[in-house]
Amino acid sequence: VNSKLCSSYAWDTALKFIETKYPTYSTNSTQGNYLDKSAQLGKPAKTGVTEAVNNIYDMGGNTWEWTTETFNRDTSFGTFRGCGCYDSSNSGSAAFRGFQYTSRVTNDLSFRITLYL
Repeated sequence: VNSKLCSSYAWDTALKFIETKYPTYSTNSTQGNYLDKSAQLGKPAKTGVTEAVNNIYDMGGNTWEWTTETFNRDTSFGTFRGCGCYDSSNSGSAAFRGFQYTSRVTNDLSFRITLYL
């Protein structure tokens, strides 16, 4: 078994898989732990607390997630995907792509791994 930080390619592939069941998931999700959708009221939820879609949790809410993609080939900036729990479901979607200094620390920015079996 091997694993690594999720790439933007793997992120987009997971979204396409989810969209086989929910066609608008990546652009207009009502799933996930958003500030306006959750009993957690703006706090990151533990994995599995929110509803899974095709057995995948929180692609469009809960925490922003780092990917291996760099921004403009500058390694001091990284790319994150999804949306955080402090954001409303209207402010971002599962397909959202943003960038930030890789040294940024906050409680709504995390990571997801890709597992190869």
